[in-house]
Amino acid sequence: MPLSFLTSASWHNEPSRWTFNTNSLSIVAEPKSDFWRETNSGAHPDSGHFFSVACKGDFSVVAEFTGNYEVLYDQVGLMLRVDKNHWVKCGIEYFDRVTNFTTVVTQGVSDWSAVQCPYLSGPQSVRLVRKGNVIYTHFKDTNGRWRLMRLANFEAPQDVMVGPMACAPLRDLSELKGFRCSFSRFTITDAPDDPLHAS
Repeated sequence: MPLSFLTSASWHNEPSRWTFNTNSLSIVAEPKSDFWRETNSGAHPDSGHFFSVACKGDFSVVAEFTGNYEVLYDQVGLMLRVDKNHWVKCGIEYFDRVTNFTTVVTQGVSDWSAVQCPYLSGPQSVRLVRKGNVIYTHFKDTNGRWRLMRLANFEAPQDVMVGPMACAPLRDLSELKGFRCSFSRFTITDAPDDPLHAS
């Protein structure tokens, strides 16, 4: 069952429209939803949608998802969270009118890195690996190989929360359709021996 790890998941900011079974998690991310802390804009929203389970120690989390990327900063992917000031998210974000694989690492304040991959469609996969105080994020290329997005230091307790996340920061409040996205896979496994050079 591709989403069986989420059967015990709970929401941080439950969206008004979502469905879940062991084959699919569908979310309509609500307008003005976002996760961010301070950098550049001074804003600090904690209103994004996060469907999380507890995880401990070192691990590898993989998600496969789709989205109808249309509005600036529409985003969907994975999150690792300690609290509102300490978290990591990675996935696809719509920026400069194209899709980008992105990672945000927040330790009091947020930073952002992006790998432009224009016009992605269909299911896409990202992976987040935690080994000690190091986080690795990857995206899967068209040949099925994991490509490194980010290597970051991230000091956190052994127990964290991980799961799918989605946000629609600039969708208009009057736009009822929201940002539609869905997950078809979510797995948690042991961390690979060498995530820096993983294939």
